[in-house]
Amino acid sequence: MMKIFLLLCLIATSSLAQTTDLKEVKITTRKKAIERKIDRTVVNVDGLINVAGTNAFELLRRLPGLRVTEEGTINLMAKGATVYIDGKLTYLSGADLMSYLKTMGTDQLDKVELIPNPPARYDAAGSGGVINILTKKANRRGSIPV
Repeated sequence: MMKIFLLLCLIATSSLAQTTDLKEVKITTRKKAIERKIDRTVVNVDGLINVAGTNAFELLRRLPGLRVTEEGTINLMAKGATVYIDGKLTYLSGADLMSYLKTMGTDQLDKVELIPNPPARYDAAGSGGVINILTKKANRRGSIPV
């Protein structure tokens, strides 16, 4: 009796099983929102959900370890900070820097690097950390990438 029951179960399961061939499988991933490296914290702007439609000034106000005032003073880890854009020093400060950052949309930004103890390649005149804002590079035909 037990053998007949097992045989019927085996036949029933084999007739119900179907195979389907997949034509395409697409796997997508997203960058981590915040990456910790040895000397810096890298914030991937595309990984942040709550900054869509805002500007670079508002983005900096929401980043961990940064304190941004309405007057344009930026402190990184309770020390002053120098702002670089694409690895180049911006000679703006205070209200001018705040106005410039408000004109940059977050859709133009790729990453923000927060470096509390900058290496020698950055200007030694600054007493605090470095904020390096990296923009997205547009690949246009006929242009030479720098």
